[in-house]
Amino acid sequence: MLAPAQDASFVASYCGQNMTINVTVANLTQFETFFNIPFVIYEEVTINIYANNASVAEQMQAKINNMSIDFQNGTFSFTPMSNTTNVTFSYNGLNLITTIVNSSILQQNVTVPLVLKLSVNCVGNATVSYYNTTVQCAEPHYFIAPSNNTTFFVTAQGYSTANFSFVAPAAQFETSFNVNMTSMYLPITLILKDVNNSVVNETGFQIVSNNETLDCNGSTCAFQPIQNYTQVKIIYNNVNVYNGSINYQNTSVNVTLSQVLKFQITKCGTDVFLIQISNKSMNATCNESIVMYMPVPTNDTNIYATSPKYMDITAQYGQLIKKPFLTEILTSAVLAPQLYFSVTSVNGSSVAQKNLTAVVGKTSVQFSTGSFQITPTVESFNLMVYYNNVVVYKNIAYNNVTEQSIVVDQVISVTATCSGNFSIKNQSAPCNSSLTVAAANKLMITAVNYSRYDLAVVPEGFETTATVEMLRIADMLMFTVQLKTFMNESECVNLSSTAELNENVSVDQIGCNPVYKWEKTKYQFGPNKTVKIISSKVNLTYGMHLVNNEYQVNTIKPENSTANKSVKALVIDIKTFLKKQGVYDCPDFALVIVLQGQTVYDDMTNGLCQIPITFSNEISANQNLTLTGTPDGYLPITKSIVLTEENVQDLTSGTGLNLTATTNNPPISVGVIVGIAIAVVVIIAIVAGVMISKKKKNGTNVKTNQMGAAVQYS
Repeated sequence: MLAPAQDASFVASYCGQNMTINVTVANLTQFETFFNIPFVIYEEVTINIYANNASVAEQMQAKINNMSIDFQNGTFSFTPMSNTTNVTFSYNGLNLITTIVNSSILQQNVTVPLVLKLSVNCVGNATVSYYNTTVQCAEPHYFIAPSNNTTFFVTAQGYSTANFSFVAPAAQFETSFNVNMTSMYLPITLILKDVNNSVVNETGFQIVSNNETLDCNGSTCAFQPIQNYTQVKIIYNNVNVYNGSINYQNTSVNVTLSQVLKFQITKCGTDVFLIQISNKSMNATCNESIVMYMPVPTNDTNIYATSPKYMDITAQYGQLIKKPFLTEILTSAVLAPQLYFSVTSVNGSSVAQKNLTAVVGKTSVQFSTGSFQITPTVESFNLMVYYNNVVVYKNIAYNNVTEQSIVVDQVISVTATCSGNFSIKNQSAPCNSSLTVAAANKLMITAVNYSRYDLAVVPEGFETTATVEMLRIADMLMFTVQLKTFMNESECVNLSSTAELNENVSVDQIGCNPVYKWEKTKYQFGPNKTVKIISSKVNLTYGMHLVNNEYQVNTIKPENSTANKSVKALVIDIKTFLKKQGVYDCPDFALVIVLQGQTVYDDMTNGLCQIPITFSNEISANQNLTLTGTPDGYLPITKSIVLTEENVQDLTSGTGLNLTATTNNPPISVGVIVGIAIAVVVIIAIVAGVMISKKKKNGTNVKTNQMGAAVQYS
């Protein structure tokens, strides 16, 4: 090693010896300096073990520094690591002697004491008089043999006292004694019976008594009592079927066992199954079969066994199949089939490259290839397919066909230009972002402070995109026309129509009840103006009229029409139906009008206070006309009238029937009017009296007017 640059100390270790070497730089005068380290090298020491002047041949143990070493034939050798070493010699856990071994003596003799081995034939524990030692029955126990002749006494509960004599010194290293204790009680045999008092013909029973577990012999179990009463348990395949106290006086006892349920699954390989019964669950690993024993349920119940690779197992347990002792339910596992599903869209378009997710129960499968595979564990199951968290398929599927095809709904991703959030079908997203929903013929798009946008959808592929510009309510005008008045409803569901406001402004819409909207700055209503509705089925021209001193399109009756239809008209005065103050004067809500069982209007009110509604149904007096709706922030609306001849004339006139909350209400009788008047006078008089009393107390002059109401003056 390199010499140090300054004075230093080094420690050298060998076999537990440490030597310190002090190095002074001034003494390092040569290129190489030698240091001699005087370590002591110990040689192997052999110890010969003797007892009573004879070598001990039995296997013993030597313990050095907490390390135990087995040896036999009376010779033990080791290499010490110090001048003296403490060595403890033991035999079967009994420490015999501890001696100090000098490393300089290579051959040494050690004499150990003689040993007494004692076995007591009894149940439980026994007490030996020698040092008052407690030993376990039927287990060998070792003592250092006494140096004098000694008589040993052995006692145990339920047994007579036994004794034996040891004569010192013994002729050999180990002297053995087997003590047979005589029981004060006779053996007891239990005869196992079922609930019908018949002998149980099963095997595998065990009896637990006096903290000892013994196998039974078929339908009988025997044990040795050690006291007047013994608590006994009978175990059958880890199920406790009996627990009772047995009196020593009865040497043969019939015991009735609790009933047991055996549940078995075969053909299950090495898979793990989840077993559920009576709100309890447990995992069981199959080894070609699963066998479970349990107490019988108290009520009829089902046993469920599930594993990912197998069909779900449902076994029924009921009182009708219960046996007097052992009820067996045997089942076989069946591998679940793998199903292949090909997926297309409504119009046959491909969904490949689209990230969809199929969900069956708690299992989900993501796919983007237009197909997926699942392994259902039940015969029928709910199958759902999602696209961007939108349900595009939901139905019950069956596992009896390996290859199946499903058709998923189309979706539309809508972007709305607005401020805040917009909503479609109870889903919402920030304005100017995209929201994906299931496609429909018409989607209603809403946003706070914006007019509802009815988007007519004609999807071409699986996914369609659309961008809509929301109009602020304060910046727009609108009107609506019931086109199904002039044709069959099936003809106008997907009908495109255009409202021509003037040469430069037109609005396109789709459907039977199109709502035409535009910004005020582009076109405004006024006197002598007309609007034209152009479509492939009918062309209409409407004029203007005043509503609450504002010009609106008069859609009650067209000025010109290419359809030969008799138009009937209603004007619903919404404000008269509102029974509770809401957020808006006239909210936008779904309104339904039914005439004699036929729906003539089922659409939104578009926030209008007066709603013109037209239809072409045949009408006559005594028909029922019903109006229902649930406006947000108001009490529900329900109005039903029986049409009169006057109502019929109004419906077919150019102005239409003005329907209010009081239309066709029965008149109030004279008696009711008089009663109301009297009640009002009485209430006013009471209020006046109270007010006069209060004013007098405050020192104020009070005078009443002609109606009796209190009037203050100064």
